[in-house]
Amino acid sequence: MADGRATLKAMLASSRQRERTIIEQTNRENETVAKLLVQMTLSKGEIKATDIRIPKGYDAATKSELASGWLSAVAEENENMKVKGTYSKTDIKDLPVGTNILSCRWVFDAKTLGNGDLERLKARIVARGYEGVKGVDYMQTYSPVASHPTIRLFFFLSVQLGLHIKYIDFKAAYLNSTTNGLSIYVKP
Repeated sequence: MADGRATLKAMLASSRQRERTIIEQTNRENETVAKLLVQMTLSKGEIKATDIRIPKGYDAATKSELASGWLSAVAEENENMKVKGTYSKTDIKDLPVGTNILSCRWVFDAKTLGNGDLERLKARIVARGYEGVKGVDYMQTYSPVASHPTIRLFFFLSVQLGLHIKYIDFKAAYLNSTTNGLSIYVKP
């Protein structure tokens, strides 16, 4: 009788293990199919930007239904930074004494076409500059931004002179800026 119970328990445990294995395999297959569907849908432009929930951080992006799209945007950003040489790894022991190390975070957004269709997903890593100390981490800040009246004047003159205006989008244009020898330290 004891042998029968032990055999029954072993068979039940084996059955449960097989069931768990099948469920795990099915989940992995479903995730793979979902990722492929997301990539296919993104490439066909079938998603409107208004249908997308923009994640608030890296963890939210990896748990999103568009996780594969967000992660490919993260990989693209990392590759752009590597190509431009905007960062290098430094051992914390090699930093100058009194160095302020800034933290950073990922910012996500969806870039759209003129008709509202999704063009691509974007990811940017940004330093939390508000943690910096003026005179230590930076000397001054400057961000050239055109005002609305200036833009309207530009369009007005273009129409009056019969000029054509073309829109150009530079990927990772901000990576071309210089820091004039100032080093900024950011922890990953």
